[in-house]
Amino acid sequence: YSEGSIQIWKNFGKRLHEYCPKDIPFSEITKPFADRFTLYLEKKGMMANTVNKYVTCFRKLCNLAAEEGYNTNAVSLKVWKERTVKEEETRAEIYLTDEEIDAMYDMKLEGMEEMVRDVFLLGYFSCQRYSDYSTLREENFITYDTGLGIISLTQKKTGNVVNVPIVDKRVNELCEKYHFDFPMLTEQQMNVKIKVVAETLSKDVPTLREKFVTVLTSVERRAEDAYAKLLKKKKSGKKFTENERKQYYKLHKLAESHNGSPLWERNKHGEVIRPKYELVSSHTSRRSGTTNLYKTGALTNKEMRSITGHQSEKVFEKYIRVGISEQAQIVGDKLLAVKKSNRVDK
Repeated sequence: YSEGSIQIWKNFGKRLHEYCPKDIPFSEITKPFADRFTLYLEKKGMMANTVNKYVTCFRKLCNLAAEEGYNTNAVSLKVWKERTVKEEETRAEIYLTDEEIDAMYDMKLEGMEEMVRDVFLLGYFSCQRYSDYSTLREENFITYDTGLGIISLTQKKTGNVVNVPIVDKRVNELCEKYHFDFPMLTEQQMNVKIKVVAETLSKDVPTLREKFVTVLTSVERRAEDAYAKLLKKKKSGKKFTENERKQYYKLHKLAESHNGSPLWERNKHGEVIRPKYELVSSHTSRRSGTTNLYKTGALTNKEMRSITGHQSEKVFEKYIRVGISEQAQIVGDKLLAVKKSNRVDK
């Protein structure tokens, strides 16, 4: 199991013990039991994708127990059903354009922010997950006799071997800069600092200030609920306790910086909106590299997947972040090229 999978199972274990405070036999796992577990997770404010992860864990638990002879309840193997996740139920998944990446590469940074930016760019050029691009070392970089350089690695999540051609000289520049000894960063450090880098860049790159409709995490929703209660108490004239006063001051500053309504900004439809720079994360590098490569139209989806490691066409197509207007432009450019070629042939 990867570190990420282990963490998911640990989190599932906590939820399982909360939902089942006492030992229960597998014979009690029925359709109503499974439905109540899903409802319990939803009432906890978990996002739809997270709910599906824990439902999958419960199904796998029942199956593993059956294989080991502990579970003889055939019903328990059939009652788990993942929810269909609607687009509006997920956080906005943005990507950085080539122009935004170019501007990020050219930024004058130092210290932690410089290191975070550079490691993030390795993820962009390699189109890999954080668990892979954050651990790249000299042995991952190979140069053939023809002069072609590749990044070769075994993906930690899937075990797939991928070979990524190095076609951008900036990869070599980053390798020379660090002598292949790239900074070791935690994913938390990356997620916090890359937003700082993106926000700084947004002062010169207006597109990073564009606002996207998104959803709040369960932690963010709890924070907003707490702030709403504190606002109500303040309005009633009641005094805060010392802890409440500290919490109010902290959340009030957050609300002011996010045009709070009450804590985060909302559009006229009541939907949460966040600037693009706030939505950048460690995974944005992989999504950006993959999407921009796809937009070139130079590779087939199968060739793209040999780089990204996506195992199915369906998952790959869901992953890339090309909007409707951008897709129309790609299709239009191809049709115009064909039309132009036909005129030349005549």
